[in-house]
Amino acid sequence: EYDDIRSIHTLKTGKLIQVAVTMPHVDNEKQKSQYEILHEIGEKLGLAFQIMDDVLEASSDSIILGKSNRSDIANQKLTYVSVFGNDAAVEQANVLSNKCISKLNDSFMAKEIKELSSLAKFMVERKN
Repeated sequence: EYDDIRSIHTLKTGKLIQVAVTMPHVDNEKQKSQYEILHEIGEKLGLAFQIMDDVLEASSDSIILGKSNRSDIANQKLTYVSVFGNDAAVEQANVLSNKCISKLNDSFMAKEIKELSSLAKFMVERKN
C-alpha cells in the first residue's frame, strides 16, 4: 500500500508543486545542479503537502478546512491517514519538510532559499 499511496500523491498536487519550484531553472545549463536539487525538493514538498491534506481532511472541522471534510473516509479512498494513521502521517510530512530544509541549507545561500524554506514549513504547519 505504501508504494500505491506514494505514487498517487506524487502524481497529484505533488507534480504541480514540483513544476512551480523547478520552472525558473529549466533550460539553464549553468543552473543544472540547482535544478536537480530543486526537482527533488519539489517532489518531497508536494508529497508533504498531500500527506497533510489527508491529515487535515480526516481531522479538521469543515469550516476551518474551508471545504467538506471526511469525504475521503466516506469514499474509502486510499490516503496516508488510512494507511499509516494520523500521527505517523504527520510525522512523515514533517520528516519530508525537514529534509527539504536541510537540503536547501546545504545547497544554497540563505538569501536564496528564504521563501522556499518558509514554504517547506508552511506545508506541514497549515490548517487548511
